[in-house]
Amino acid sequence: MHSTEIDWKTLSWTIPAGRSKNKRSHHVPLSRLSAQLVRKAIVLASAADDDGDVDGPLPKAAARYAGPLFPSVEPSKPTDRHVITRAMQRACTKLKVTDATPHDLRRTGASMLASERCGVRGEVISRILNHTPLGSPVTQVYNRYDYAAEKRAALELWATTITEIVAERIVAEGDEPDVYQSASSEASAMRSAQSRIAEAR
Repeated sequence: MHSTEIDWKTLSWTIPAGRSKNKRSHHVPLSRLSAQLVRKAIVLASAADDDGDVDGPLPKAAARYAGPLFPSVEPSKPTDRHVITRAMQRACTKLKVTDATPHDLRRTGASMLASERCGVRGEVISRILNHTPLGSPVTQVYNRYDYAAEKRAALELWATTITEIVAERIVAEGDEPDVYQSASSEASAMRSAQSRIAEAR
C-alpha cells in the first residue's frame, strides 16, 4: 500500500493493475475506521509530528510523504509479506488458533459480510474482493456498473461490525468500562448513520 494510492478527497484506495490479483486496477472505498488507520500509518511512516486528531488534516510532513504505508527497514521499500505471515503466526499462537493464515482474514471478512449479521449481497462482496463479477460473460459485458456506493456502504458496515465485536469482547473480558464505552458509542454512531442513509434512499 503506497501513500500515492490514497485519495483523501474521496476517501478511497486504488490498487494498481500491476499489484492486483486479476491485473485490473481496483477501487477500494475506505470506511471511516480504515481512513483513520491509514492516516496513522502515514504519520508513523513519515515520522511527522501529530496532534492526534484522526479526523483532521494530515500534518505537513505526512501530506508530503510519498512512500509505502508500512515500510521495511529500508524506508523506500514496503514490509516483506513474510513479516505479515510471521506476525499472524505469533497472534495465532497467543490466541491458540491453529492452521490460520493472513488470507483467512480476507475469507473471514467476506463470510461475515455475507452472514445474517451483515447481510451484504454476494455481488457486492465479489466486487469488494475484486473477483470476476458473477453471472454469464454476456451479462458482464452489459453490466458496467461499478457498485462503488454499495461497496462503501458494505465496508462501513464491516467497520461497524468489527467495532461492535471489539466492544463485546471488552465486556466479556472485564476490561476498563471507559474503553468499552468508547467502542460501543462509536458502533452506535455508525449504526445510526447507516440507518439514516437507508431511510433516505
